[in-house]
Amino acid sequence: IYRVAGKGMELENELALSALDSGQLITLLDHPNKWHRRTATRLLGERGDESVVPKLKELAMNGSGPAALHALWALYQIAGLDDATAEKTLAHADAAVRGWTVRLLGDAYGIQRNLGLPPARTEAYPLATNVFETLLARAAVEPDAEVRSQMASTARRLANDQAFPLVAALLSRDEDVNDPYIPLLCWWVLEAHLPSSTEDVMALFEIRALWDKKIVQEHLLPRIARRFSVEGKRQDLLQLAKLLRLAPGPGQAGKLLEGFEEAYRGRTMTALP
Repeated sequence: IYRVAGKGMELENELALSALDSGQLITLLDHPNKWHRRTATRLLGERGDESVVPKLKELAMNGSGPAALHALWALYQIAGLDDATAEKTLAHADAAVRGWTVRLLGDAYGIQRNLGLPPARTEAYPLATNVFETLLARAAVEPDAEVRSQMASTARRLANDQAFPLVAALLSRDEDVNDPYIPLLCWWVLEAHLPSSTEDVMALFEIRALWDKKIVQEHLLPRIARRFSVEGKRQDLLQLAKLLRLAPGPGQAGKLLEGFEEAYRGRTMTALP
């Protein structure tokens, strides 16, 4: 099968999009045919025509539906995502635009490319203070689970002083306790910084309110206890002891002990501090 067509429907014949100017390509960003939208987005990015940047910004910030999202993609390819635009699109009515804004903010390689710096996909970098404050405030009220999932993924790419507050904001959302991805993505951020930034990870658990959150009790406490216990190193077990002292009640302490017991399943408990 090479083609499926609706009965009585006319075939698309406007396929030579490369012959159109940049302004005409922008008008195709809300075309009902997805191929036209994606091809127009690609061509705009390849041309790098900065004269259309203001139109793309306006469409990304105030447009709706697929047109706003494709404008955001084209804008990012041509000129990058500036702070003022990001602040607006983080609060966009379309969840897809919000989610992709978060994703692009975490794309360190892309930002370094636009600044003319050598690529470093794994190097953490700070977001501008105003953008990060907008992102952090959004994390506390974001209604879409996919966008929250992207926030947790982006936190993995941020510097510690921004990654951990963002994770803390996401962990305050009890509605995600049964989500198959968000709790594990939050844990991934913490686990990736052990043992290199153990003090920063431990500082997160000094936030008393987090201990009462279901997502922390069910997903983080057993995992971090298991992480500190699995190798049986004295310094790691002392961190677990600190967590046990910080635990505000027997429920939270019990979750830590569950992880501890899982780590020692089938092993002898020797040389415990």
